[in-house]
Formats: sequence, C-alpha cells, structure tokens
Amino acid sequence: MRAVISVSLIMIGTVLQACGPDAPTGVRVLADFQGRGPKHHTKPIKGSCAIGFQVEPLEFGPAGQITKARTPFSGRCQISGLGRSAVTGDPTVTFNSDGSGAASGPVQFRAANGAELRAAGAATFPPLDDGKVPLAGTLEFNGGTGRFAEADGSATLNLTIDLNRRTGELEFRGAMSP
Repeated sequence: MRAVISVSLIMIGTVLQACGPDAPTGVRVLADFQGRGPKHHTKPIKGSCAIGFQVEPLEFGPAGQITKARTPFSGRCQISGLGRSAVTGDPTVTFNSDGSGAASGPVQFRAANGAELRAAGAATFPPLDDGKVPLAGTLEFNGGTGRFAEADGSATLNLTIDLNRRTGELEFRGAMSP
C-alpha cells in the first residue's frame, strides 16, 4: 500500500510541476483580434494634393529679407484609404543666408466622412529663384479621429511650389498602421 501511495504522490507532483508557470506547455497565445496588439500591420498610403498658401513673415534679416515665415496652406487631395480629402497645414519656414531652407509643422487630412488623419511634416528646399521651388521631406503620421485615432507611420513627400501664384503640388507615398 505504501508503494502505491508513493507512486501516486510522485505522479501528482510531476503533474503539478508540469503545470507550473515556468513549464512550457506548447500553448500558443491567440492573436488579439480587437486591434489592441502591436502595430505591425502597415498599409501603403499615397496621395496627391493641390494647395494654395500664404506667406506671413515672422522675422527679418539685417538687409530686410525674410528669415522666418509662417506659411499656412489648404487644398484638395486624392488619398488612398481616404478618397477625396481636404488638407490644411501650418508650417514655419526658416531661410538660410543662401536662400535655401527648411519647413516644418502640422498637417491635417480630412476625409469626406469627417475622419481626420494628422501628421507632422518636415522638408528642405534649395535656394529660391523666381519660379518653382522643389521641397523634399517626410510626413510622420501621428493619430487622428475615428479609425485614424491610432494612426502611425511615415511617407516621403515631394512638394513643388510656385512662388508667384502661391500654389503647390504635393505628392506623398509611404506606409501607415491605423
């Protein structure tokens, strides 16, 4: 009888040890289908926008040239995942002594259904001339409303502005995980 009890206790101990928190069980964690898991599923995003902008000088250099300006803009876009959308932004532009510079600031895209996608934009440009100016940079998506509340990702941007007409053509391409 003692042998049976000893064997039974050994078996119970083995089972309990096998079910302990540190024992590998071969059970896989199920995917989080409620969307609260890690943001690793990105979708491509690309867009094309026509914008109009203003130039509001903020600082001047010793010769009276603008060294810093606010350049609010607005326009219309066609964006994958949003469709026809409105765009607004409020970048600040800083000019170098050679006429080149950098622009950065917030950008918002609003879809026809009201959903908003927010981004931080940053770009640089070569010395200005009297014609069109190319800017190259990035958009960093950082949230929004509705299905874009958790938006995250980035896109490269190319913007060509016409200084005389105060218009521009913005194109961007990247990836985002909502």
